[in-house]
Amino acid sequence: MRRYGHFLTSRTLFSAEHYGELGRENCTRTFNAHNAKVQERVPADRLLLFRVEDGWESLCEFLGHPVPHEPFPHVNEGVETIRAWPEKALVGS
Repeated sequence: MRRYGHFLTSRTLFSAEHYGELGRENCTRTFNAHNAKVQERVPADRLLLFRVEDGWESLCEFLGHPVPHEPFPHVNEGVETIRAWPEKALVGS
């Protein structure tokens, strides 16, 4: 079985060294170009174009796992953790 992870992780996506200016426009263009390369190189049966809005169904079908009974998490936990950090740091919880 051929693995494609090396392609996805071989470079830092937004590295100024590889892609130039880190402004929003260039980062968006670089992100879209990277996605296009992945879609060109990875066989369709090995690639899931996943949108969080799709929930569990397409993800579980692709992975060959049953759909969990709990709802799909629609929370950006990273942002929530960052927002909660100052309060937790001050309260000590």
